[in-house]
Amino acid sequence: MLHCVDNLPTAAIILALVGGFSLAGQICLWINMRWLRPLRFHDATELGEIFSDAIGTIFALLFALITVAVWQNYDRLDKTVSNEANTLHNIYCNLAVYPPAVRDPARRILKQYVHQVAEVEWPMLKDGRQDPVAHRVITAFDTLINAYQPATIGELPRHTEMLHLVDACREMRHDRLQGATTCLDQPMWLGLFTCAGLFLGYATFFAARNSRAHRVMVGFLGAAVGMVFYMLLIYNYPFAGPAGISPQPFRDLVQRYWVID
Repeated sequence: MLHCVDNLPTAAIILALVGGFSLAGQICLWINMRWLRPLRFHDATELGEIFSDAIGTIFALLFALITVAVWQNYDRLDKTVSNEANTLHNIYCNLAVYPPAVRDPARRILKQYVHQVAEVEWPMLKDGRQDPVAHRVITAFDTLINAYQPATIGELPRHTEMLHLVDACREMRHDRLQGATTCLDQPMWLGLFTCAGLFLGYATFFAARNSRAHRVMVGFLGAAVGMVFYMLLIYNYPFAGPAGISPQPFRDLVQRYWVID
């Protein structure tokens, strides 16, 4: 699924899902009318409507809970990326109070790290992987800052704040890498597709006097289910596809905020 989300345009994904589920509904209706006609709801229409409401409610709750979980993970990662970039900016600015022997190499390392993350590591996040070079660079920066010993008591509070910022940046990097993996694995997708198939199949058991209207309604129902799967699909991969989280906050650090020496 990742390959389709990352390479197909948004319109193609929507058309594929909407058209696919609408076609699946029509196939279920055709099978029902051809081979399962004795099982259709003729005399038990009211009972069928009762169970239809129950199945629809269960289906809606299941997809609502899963959609909210996927969206919350996406939104959390989007905020994590912005917060990580802001923390790096604060670290860069706070380096101004350090002596040149520490400040200059630290800023060079920090710029290298930001470039490595934005240009090299970001495409790797689609597969939930990290760039080993970026990991070594941020580790080198961490080692450099932790090795510094404040010369005066007045430097101690600022150095302590810097250590807290570096730790926070490492934690947000870890959260970004951990959250890059998908929320929904294959068993969950299998369960969702099965539930959608049962829901569409059940809707075809109602006996309608106007078969054309029944086909239209089943088609619209399939299209609605397809749009739900579209939302799940594009937000299930936070760093891929048309809604992929952008590395722009990292690029803005150099382009807008940091002064190139």
